[in-house]
Amino acid sequence: MATKNLPDPLSQIAKLVENGQLSQAKKLCEQLTRANKKNPRLWLTEGDINQKLQLFDKAESNYRRAIKINPNSVLAHNRVAMLVHSQGKFGNAEPCYRKSLKLDDKQAIIHFNLGAVLQELGKLDDAVAQYKKAIEQKPDYAKAYANLGFIFRQQGLIEDGIESYHKALKFAPDIAEIHYNMGLSLLDTGQAEAAEQHQRQAISLKPDYADAWAGLGAVQFFNGDTENAANSYQQALDYQPNNVEILCGYANSLSALGRHEQAMEHIKQALHTAQDNTEALLAKGSIHVSLGELDEAFDCCDRVLKTEPQHEKAICLAASICEKKGDEKQAYNYLIPLLQEKYSKCEAILIFASISKSLNLVDNAIERMEQLLQDSRKIQATERRRLHFALGKAYDSQKNYDRAFQNFHKANSLKRAVFDIKSFQRDIDAQIKVFSSDFSSQLPRASIRSNRPVFIVGMPRSGTSLVEQILASHPKVSGAGELPDINNLTLSMHLRCGTDVHYPECIKQTDSQQLDSMTQSYLDCLSNIDHNASHVTDKMPGNFMHLGLIQLLFPNARIIHCIRDPLDTCLSCYFQDFSRSHPWIYDLQNTGRVYLEYQRLMQHWKNVLEIPILDVHYEKLVENQESISRQMIEFCGLEWDDACLQFHKNKRFIWTASYEQVRQPMYKKSVARWKNYEQYIKPLTEIIKPRQEQAMSI
Repeated sequence: MATKNLPDPLSQIAKLVENGQLSQAKKLCEQLTRANKKNPRLWLTEGDINQKLQLFDKAESNYRRAIKINPNSVLAHNRVAMLVHSQGKFGNAEPCYRKSLKLDDKQAIIHFNLGAVLQELGKLDDAVAQYKKAIEQKPDYAKAYANLGFIFRQQGLIEDGIESYHKALKFAPDIAEIHYNMGLSLLDTGQAEAAEQHQRQAISLKPDYADAWAGLGAVQFFNGDTENAANSYQQALDYQPNNVEILCGYANSLSALGRHEQAMEHIKQALHTAQDNTEALLAKGSIHVSLGELDEAFDCCDRVLKTEPQHEKAICLAASICEKKGDEKQAYNYLIPLLQEKYSKCEAILIFASISKSLNLVDNAIERMEQLLQDSRKIQATERRRLHFALGKAYDSQKNYDRAFQNFHKANSLKRAVFDIKSFQRDIDAQIKVFSSDFSSQLPRASIRSNRPVFIVGMPRSGTSLVEQILASHPKVSGAGELPDINNLTLSMHLRCGTDVHYPECIKQTDSQQLDSMTQSYLDCLSNIDHNASHVTDKMPGNFMHLGLIQLLFPNARIIHCIRDPLDTCLSCYFQDFSRSHPWIYDLQNTGRVYLEYQRLMQHWKNVLEIPILDVHYEKLVENQESISRQMIEFCGLEWDDACLQFHKNKRFIWTASYEQVRQPMYKKSVARWKNYEQYIKPLTEIIKPRQEQAMSI
């Protein structure tokens, strides 16, 4: 067949391909190539047909035959490059793309494709250069901007990544994947509200987009909205039930809700899918930590470190576990390799800071934290906040109160928390209205009777951990820590009642049977924690909001109310990074206003409740340890045990921020601590001082 007759047969081949008659097209093309072996166009056409037939080796051979005939064929080099690229042969694709660009540098899509290959090969800087060349030639190249954003996030250049995503969305506002990745980057900088908007936009554009549902869950988890976070992760799992990353996120949300056993089940599912998955193993380790199972948590770290001995997260978790066990030296040994790196990562430095005092290395820790903060591009907003909190604590330990407060103030200003005091006041009003002076005679009660629960309530940082540690040192008492169960009951109560009216108003629509169910559910939780203890403590401070409900559920329980100097309490709250809870805590005025509302509600409870309440003043406890401790033990109906005076020797796991303090004998240095910062806390003192006497005598 002569070359001059090719156009018509090629048109015929094209028609056959268009009609899906690939076998016929292949047969005709092969006849042409045998008759015209030096025609590169025919070899390219045969390669295209073989590629459509998924005969990839034959297609590549066809394309390379075309290159052999015409080494300067840009089209042939591109065909080979794209074919091997699509097969994941990135190392083979790179030289093909480079050859094509050497022949013709003005190919935006080939620059983009080469960038994608280099990105897969881990050559990120080279990939960035190619994406930028693609954009030079095609300024509206949205995908190139999006890939730049992804790489910049990998490199820790979060702000650059956000700028790239902004440009990508300018040219392609309806691509769900770009909104998703923009949301992740915004969350890295602590811009949770904007991050949520982008994840919701991604979901709007693509309702079954599992990653976006998981991204929304991550935002909600960041904001402390763990209930909705769990719901979002559940939605993501509906679309991708075996996605390991989503299973881990869901498990972390469940664990934060106190549903540790359920969380563990999902981690086991993740590990069943990928038994050696690092993220799943470390998530499992973190859940074990939450359960106080430090040895099991350490085993998870050990599994990761055996195969990845330099894995930073595993090293940090192992060091953190050692710290929680009180073994600061071993924690430091884990951290040494990370601390010797030229640019130590934030998590390692933060753990080092937490153990530096016991190692007499506070100056070193301060220097490292200050150095890391100097280059803000290397750390995320949340990390920056944590560093300022840690610096505040370090400077406070050195009695450098000026620098300490500067850092605490900076840390709180970085939180960007939103709090509505009016809404909080309405919540207090609702409790007072529903649980009025005659509520005991008007509202149903549970018929189940148990004196096992001991509720330790008060403001955060008021001494609840110390009180629980003393009680839990008694052989007949088990300390459960901060249980979320009572709060969770209030959140779901309207569903139990089958009404749209939420708690506390919906309590009027309950009956004794429903209350019995709630009571038994809580008692089952205590039994799972310790089946044998006579009493189990629940030291969730915020349960002060629900003492009316607690009386209806557990009329035989005991309430221990922890009280501390209002200024010390509020300042200690301000100095603590609670991360995902208490949005009021990041502003001194809001903290003072919340304290007054807490005071108002506690006074109401004392006026209307029948359930026994024991006030324990922190200052009196540290001054008269044995006397007040005996009062607490007697209040619980127990015989005295001297182990309660040696509470710091109790090895039980403590998850709250006070775990370091309760490992030490009683000390008085936290009494009147506010005086060290008096010049800085005028906004707080102006709110608290007029009511301080009343607050200390609730």
